[in-house]
Amino acid sequence: EEKLIVFASHVEAQETLLKAFPGAAHLMGADSAQVRDSNIRRFQTDPKCRLFVGSLAAGGIGITLTAASNVAFLELGWTPAEHDQAEDRCHRMGQKGSVTAWYLMADGTIDDDSHAIIESKRSVVTSVTDGVAVNREGSILSELEARLVARGKERAR
Repeated sequence: EEKLIVFASHVEAQETLLKAFPGAAHLMGADSAQVRDSNIRRFQTDPKCRLFVGSLAAGGIGITLTAASNVAFLELGWTPAEHDQAEDRCHRMGQKGSVTAWYLMADGTIDDDSHAIIESKRSVVTSVTDGVAVNREGSILSELEARLVARGKERAR
C-alpha cells in the first residue's frame, strides 16, 4: 500500500512503465509546467496514486515528493549527484518516514561497472569536499573502457 517513485534515464524506459501502469503520475522532460505540477500534486495528495515515474534529469531536482519513502532507480545516471538529488526529492520537509533507495541492477552487466565507477566518483567528490587527497590515475571513461574490455575477455574464455 506504499507509494513508490521510479526514476529512469531513457524516455523509452519511462514510457514502458507508463504503459504498464497507466494510472501513474509522471514527470518527463517533455511535460509542460502544467502537466508537471498536476502530476506532482496528484501523487502528493491522492492516496490512490501510488506510483510516480520520473525522468532522472527532469524529476531529480526542484520538486518535493514526500508522499513516498521508497525510491527505485531503473537505470543509473552518470554521477553520484544525480542519484543523491533524486533521492532527496523524498528527503524534504514533511517526510514522515525513513527513505529507502533501491538500485535495480542486473549482476554481471554494465550496471556493475557503472555503479563501481559512480562510487569511485563519489569518493573523489567526498575527498575534495573533506579536503582528503585521493590517488587516482586515468579518467573515469578509461576506467569504464578497461572494465568492458576485461569483461569481454572473460566471457570469451
